[in-house]
Amino acid sequence: MQTILFVHQSAELYGSDKTLFSLVTKLPKHTIRPIVVLPEEGPLASLLREENIDLIISPIIKLSRSFFSFRNMVKLPFQVVTSLIKLNKKLEHESIDFVHSNTLAVLLGAFYAKWKKIDHVWHVHEIIEKPRILNILYRFLVNTFSKQIVFNSKASFDSLVRHNKKLKNKSSVIYNGVTAPDIVYSIKEINQFKSINLKLPTNAIVIGMVGRISRWKGQSFLLDVFDNLQKENTSVFLLYIGSPPSDQSFYLTHLANKIISKGLENKVKILPFTSDIWKYWSCIDIAVVPSTEPEPFGLVAVEAMYMEKPVVAAKHGGLLEIIQHKKTGLLFEPNNSDELSAALKLLVGNADLRKSLGKNGHKYVSEQFTVEKYVLNFVNLYKSKTHV
Repeated sequence: MQTILFVHQSAELYGSDKTLFSLVTKLPKHTIRPIVVLPEEGPLASLLREENIDLIISPIIKLSRSFFSFRNMVKLPFQVVTSLIKLNKKLEHESIDFVHSNTLAVLLGAFYAKWKKIDHVWHVHEIIEKPRILNILYRFLVNTFSKQIVFNSKASFDSLVRHNKKLKNKSSVIYNGVTAPDIVYSIKEINQFKSINLKLPTNAIVIGMVGRISRWKGQSFLLDVFDNLQKENTSVFLLYIGSPPSDQSFYLTHLANKIISKGLENKVKILPFTSDIWKYWSCIDIAVVPSTEPEPFGLVAVEAMYMEKPVVAAKHGGLLEIIQHKKTGLLFEPNNSDELSAALKLLVGNADLRKSLGKNGHKYVSEQFTVEKYVLNFVNLYKSKTHV
């Protein structure tokens, strides 16, 4: 029996949170015992407890752009020592075989593994090109503190490894997997939810964007394109599902104010993060992933495709490894409002195309991005002492 310590940066249920949950809950229980460390309580913590996963709430030390302030750099050594002591006390009766750090932002797992001389796997879910110093620092950290580095896409791999032979030799790509929904909703249930809960006409064409509200996800960019689209087609509505990070609520405020300034309160809705995302996917006709910077992977695109929804996505990052243009979705040049507008107009006016792209997308992700394949790849990684 292997005991693996998973260290993660948040207790929410966005991309990297969902993939961690899928992994630890579907590992073979007779051979692997997971222990998860989170920095706080939240939806992910609650779900892990429901699945009887051993859980520790403890400071995890996060590295981000804000780290490069004098105050934060002075505080870091104290935070490292304090966090390590707290975690060590909570693990004093455990024998850990591997440490799995889930996302680059997590430093605690790397330091704990080095201190205890335990093999460390760093699972990278990010593309960080700017500031350049942060990319260089992460490259140094993963090289110094990891026996194995796993990337969630070729795009995230390229952003960090590039031509670094030493990093390349201990790196691999494992694509995220999508977990099928527990419930399939009938057309009647979908229409009832759309009219009663979402207060939308049952014949509305719903354009949906699911994901954290942040600087680079593209909510504001999409709103500008939608504003012109709805002037030509009164049957379209826009649905945002997601919340901002706790310290960035101003992005939500800005988006809400922009909707009001454009007079779109009856055409655009912002719904907070929900764990019951499949019901909302059922009500969406067209999914949009308009990220203004490259997505490391794009789990929301995979979820939408699994639900047979056509996806319109920015043509960069991990999305290029998920979406086949004009076969499983439509790609547009990043930040190009004319191309996004043309793609949306095409799908809004062509129900048959929406259906064919949706069916093709479902078939593709059902074959390429299964949670079973995702988990098996990690199980093999943990088992192989020669690789880890």
